[in-house]
Amino acid sequence: RQFLVSGMVAAWAVRLGSYLVTRVVKTGGDARFDDVKDKPGKFFVYWTMQAVWVFVSLLPVLCINGGRAPVPLGPLDMLGIAVYGLGMALEVTADWQKAAWKSRPENKGRFIDEGLWSLSRHPNYCGEMMIWWGVFLTCAPGFGAAWQYVSVASPVVVMLLLRYVSGVPLLEQMGEQRWGTEPAFQEYKARTNLLLPLPRFKDTHVN
Repeated sequence: RQFLVSGMVAAWAVRLGSYLVTRVVKTGGDARFDDVKDKPGKFFVYWTMQAVWVFVSLLPVLCINGGRAPVPLGPLDMLGIAVYGLGMALEVTADWQKAAWKSRPENKGRFIDEGLWSLSRHPNYCGEMMIWWGVFLTCAPGFGAAWQYVSVASPVVVMLLLRYVSGVPLLEQMGEQRWGTEPAFQEYKARTNLLLPLPRFKDTHVN
């Protein structure tokens, strides 16, 4: 279990890190931080929050790696691995689709509404949330003390940060600033889920 969950986190870190570095090299920066680069105080808060986020995210794995003798893998582990695998596939696919879409000259200045992005406005963040729930579910059966279950803070904090602080709100605001006056964008928002990449069965068309 220790090797398994450590491998899960390592795979996540290598994949996401390489993707972000490649994106920064291609674009010359990260638009999410453009407004705070010249504000040292606010920039420091952003980076400190990310450091805290990484530490809290790793809590289940830290508990397992410093805990009791290994516990055999069971049904909950299989569920955790499945959730993690689905989340990873979702995040990787969403990032790949967006990168491929942006590479086409005819899409310059447009918002993406293809592939997973036609079902969810933030499918990559949905995948990220699933990854950490998967890690926690895989770790939980191996906890040796009740207090270690406090590490459920890992997936909960990831969900709250992405949904209400550093992820979705920033990109939703950027989207409104760039395309908010376009009827097509408002229609896209009305017919597309915020996170879950599932079709909407209720018509929310904006005229």
